[in-house]
Amino acid sequence: MSLKLSFPAGSFANTGDAFSFIYPFLHFDIRFINASPSRQGAQLFDKAQVVELTKDLAVNNDDYLALHDGAVMEDLGDDNINFVVYRRKPGYQLELFSINAASPGSIDITSLINAAGSRGFTMAIYTDHQKSRWQSELFVHHYEEAGRPHAHLRKIEHPLFTKHYGPVIDLSQNPGHEIQTYSMCLAAAPEMWFGPGSWLYFDQERVRSFTGALAITAPAPDIVYVHLFDRSIPDYETPEILALQQQFRQWVDMDAVEAGLHDKLGPHIVAGTPVIETITFTDIIEVDDPEFGEDDE
Repeated sequence: MSLKLSFPAGSFANTGDAFSFIYPFLHFDIRFINASPSRQGAQLFDKAQVVELTKDLAVNNDDYLALHDGAVMEDLGDDNINFVVYRRKPGYQLELFSINAASPGSIDITSLINAAGSRGFTMAIYTDHQKSRWQSELFVHHYEEAGRPHAHLRKIEHPLFTKHYGPVIDLSQNPGHEIQTYSMCLAAAPEMWFGPGSWLYFDQERVRSFTGALAITAPAPDIVYVHLFDRSIPDYETPEILALQQQFRQWVDMDAVEAGLHDKLGPHIVAGTPVIETITFTDIIEVDDPEFGEDDE
C-alpha cells in the first residue's frame, strides 16, 4: 500500500533532519540507502552508523533520499518491498515522503502521522496505487498500450505534452485522480489525514461533517482522519466508488482548493501535470519538475 505524506517547504532543516524524523517509524530491516546528487549509486545500510549517516545527510542536504529492504539496490519501486523515498520539490513548495508498506507492521503509520502533526504536515493519502493509477493517467497512448478504452474520456490540450503526444486526458473529470500541487499531494483517497497545514485551505468542520465515509475521527489536535472506503477492495473504479469520491470532493470543495493551489505555482509549473516517477538509485526523472518546462519551451 502506498502512503504519500506531504509537508510545506521548510518543514525539515535538511535531509538529515528528514531521515531522523522518518527512521523511528520504520519497522523493516533497511538494506540499501541512497541520496542524490551527493552519492553515486546505493550503499548498504549500516544500522550501527545511523548517527554518522544522519550528520552526513545533514551536511550534503540532498533533495532526494531513498531506502528499502530489497535484495538488490535495483529493487526500489517494487511493490513487494518496503521503501521510503523523500523528495524536496522547490517548484511546488513541497516536501514529500512516498512510502510503500509491503508487509504488515512494516511502518508505524499511526505514530508517524501523529509526529507529522508537530511538523505541520498538509495531507497524507493512503491507497493502492495500482488500483487508482488510471484515474491519474494523462497519456492516451498508455491507454492504448494497455488495451483500455478512452473514447469516453474528455481530452484537452496540454502546454507541455500536446505537441509531442497529442491531446491528453482531462484529469479533472476523474474524481479519483491524485496530483501534486502547491505544498501538498491531493486525492480523494481511500484513507486521508488532513494535517495542521491543510486548514489554510480546507474547512475543518466541513471535512468532519461528511456523512458518506466509513469513519471520520480526530486522532490528534488539528488532524482529521477520513476513512472514505476500504482500500483493499478489488476495484476503485466502480460507479459507486467514483460517485463517493466525487461527493467527497464536492463536499469539502477539493476541486476549488486544487485550483487555488495551482494558482500559487510558479510560471514553469503546469497545473495538472502528472507525476511520472522512475524510482531508481541512479536516475530520478519527474516530468513535473520546473526544469522540464523551461527546457521544453
